[in-house]
Amino acid sequence: IKNIFMKIRIVISLLFLTIWSGKVLAQDITNDGIALFCKLWGAMKYHTPKVADGIYDWNEEFCRYVSEPYDLCEWASKFEPRLRRKAPADFNELLEVVKSRTPRRQSYVNYEKGYGVCGFPKTDVTPFPETFEERLCSMARLWNLVEYFYPYRGYVPAWDSNLPEYVAMMREADTPDKYLEAINRMCSDLNDTHVFMNYGGKRYQYVRYGNFCIPVIADFIGDRLYVKDYLPLPEASGCGLMKGDEIIGIDSVPVGTLVDELVLGVSNKSSHERLAADFLMLGKDSTRTVSVIRDSERYDISVDISRYVYPPGPSLRAFLDKEPWKEVDNVGCFYIGTLTREILEEKLSEANKYDGLVFDLRSYPVDDIFDPIMDFLGVSDRYVVTISDHRNVGSFKKIEYDFRYRPGGYSKPVVVLVDRTTQSAAETLAMLLQSYPHCFTVGIQTAGVDGGCIDVWLHDDLSVMMPIQGICYIDGTAVQKNGVKVDCIISDEPEDYAEGVDRTFSIAIKYIKECKGR
Repeated sequence: IKNIFMKIRIVISLLFLTIWSGKVLAQDITNDGIALFCKLWGAMKYHTPKVADGIYDWNEEFCRYVSEPYDLCEWASKFEPRLRRKAPADFNELLEVVKSRTPRRQSYVNYEKGYGVCGFPKTDVTPFPETFEERLCSMARLWNLVEYFYPYRGYVPAWDSNLPEYVAMMREADTPDKYLEAINRMCSDLNDTHVFMNYGGKRYQYVRYGNFCIPVIADFIGDRLYVKDYLPLPEASGCGLMKGDEIIGIDSVPVGTLVDELVLGVSNKSSHERLAADFLMLGKDSTRTVSVIRDSERYDISVDISRYVYPPGPSLRAFLDKEPWKEVDNVGCFYIGTLTREILEEKLSEANKYDGLVFDLRSYPVDDIFDPIMDFLGVSDRYVVTISDHRNVGSFKKIEYDFRYRPGGYSKPVVVLVDRTTQSAAETLAMLLQSYPHCFTVGIQTAGVDGGCIDVWLHDDLSVMMPIQGICYIDGTAVQKNGVKVDCIISDEPEDYAEGVDRTFSIAIKYIKECKGR
């Protein structure tokens, strides 16, 4: 009797599995169906022990399934034995069964001991894709890396619902240019200035828009674009444009239209204005006609941009040729864009003779200057880091840093200058300086991008820069999207550029002098 009941039970179970899989997870080659497979494939990559151990060529398994799709549960049960014993009720339960495993070994993820920071081995890198299956596999790899390791995943609620659209994009990406545009679109959908593509050794935007440039730093004030300064390139000041010019169009196309045509993934309005201004200056043609308003008159200026090559590294506006140190009205002033640790330590040794210090963070630090500054001020590294939990891929943990330096003897005012160029390490430095009790921050909203980044390689010549650490203030206030806290908002005026006036810097000096008089 027991054997009869057992046989009946097996038959019913098999019948249920057949009915369920036929209705829910049968062969589905639509964009929605392939999107479900991409999710399942990624979940198994990091959660199914034998898959995570690297026993299978997981990219090959992906391409094999997409070329001949069939029931998802049947496919998954080839690698996950538990699925052979119990049929999940729907796709979500199938995913839940897969994600409930915690493999002991991860061949697709490297974790740095002591910090929990992850990286991804280049053994998972594939050749540049030639078929739809290969393109789709690369897209699925990137989608799942964001899904499981991007610390700001919560800021991208549409990432899940966008997946079928990304599948559709890969169907249509039948040329290398279309494929690159599709991956770039995925990156821009994260709305994170830290996330961008590198292709052929340089940032993709220089491939897309060109790496010749109109050799000026332009900035938006409101919705108007002005020439703020010249790039640190030879003969840039001889290009025909003048500081304070309002740029109203390029090659007969209005600035507003040009901005709308840009594909930008940015963290906030401040980042959008900076990157839009930067990329509008790029070009592939030898000559561009820049229409400007100067002294209420319109001028159409032809600029031979072939004379000015924009290097493939970071934004040049972050590394202007400014002095790393200067004294103004008995106030010591540091500029992090050229400040070396050696100069910093030398000047800090005599800082008490000045009325106060200014740290100009409207740039990016070129040297390791964090420890000497914090040690001199005698305050703490105080912030919270969000990192991937290597014991449970897809979950994140927060680590609170409150490392106290030796008590400092400095008690004079410190002013921090920030703007839309202040991002990443510069924002972290601003956060740490703000833990000094006599710190005052002046400027505008910063870029709102923070946390350690790595290159995620999709192919030998294509990678995506992506944060794998998230950072916020010790009280939980997010820097991502918001930027650092600013005590005094000071915006530029168009006449400041023409006259060479640094309004933010002037406010800093005035504040320190007022503190002395109290």
